[in-house]
This record gives sequence, structure tokens and C-alpha cells, in this order.
Amino acid sequence: MAKSAQHADIERRLKIENAPAWRPNAGDILTGTIVKIGFYEHEEYGKSPVVTMENGDGIVKVYAIHETLASRLFELKPHVGDEITVAYFGQVPSNTRKDAKTNEPVEYHKYSVLASGEQEEEEAPW
Repeated sequence: MAKSAQHADIERRLKIENAPAWRPNAGDILTGTIVKIGFYEHEEYGKSPVVTMENGDGIVKVYAIHETLASRLFELKPHVGDEITVAYFGQVPSNTRKDAKTNEPVEYHKYSVLASGEQEEEEAPW
């Protein structure tokens, strides 16, 4: 029995809403088309962007709970339909910030994000 277009649309929206989180390891790269942009309120991290992406492997949500990833997304201001690539390099020592007690470099989660097209600020949903 063939699915109606409405039924197929509902199934797709359910897949987007229930997509698993991308949990990268150092060196992982994710490329896909943005199918949804939203925000997530977390007790510890506050409000963070969530970019839901689709590629040949399926649909995943990228939770931008780390400052470097969130900052880059706010800078790029991607839209639904844009193709982006997110690379995660792991935790690396900062070149500029040091721990106040140990004077050792503070580690942070390093990401790189490239988008298919950068948007003007007034056009972006951010």
C-alpha cells in the first residue's frame, strides 16, 4: 500500500524530531544539509543552538553546547537548506587562556565549521 504525501511528511518530521545526537570523537567530520535549526535549554550549559542535519547516513542533531561550536554557528548564521561541514578536533590546550591556580593552559573543545553560503545578518534566523 502506497503512502500518501501527507503520511510521508509526518514520518519525515518525526525522524527529524527524534534524530540522535552527533557524538563526535576527535577527528570526526560531519557534512550534511540543514533540515532544522532550533535551540535547546540545558540546566548546566544554558541555551544552545541545535542544528539538525541530513546526509547519506541519515539525520542527526548537532548540539552546540561547546562555546567554540556555538560561536562559529552564530558567526556563519546558516539556514535550513544550507550544506555545512562540522569537524571536531577534540580537547586542545588554549594558546591564550591559563588556569588561575596552576597557570597551565586551559583545554577547550575545538571545532571548525564551514557552510555552503554565508548569509547577511538580517536574513538569518539567529
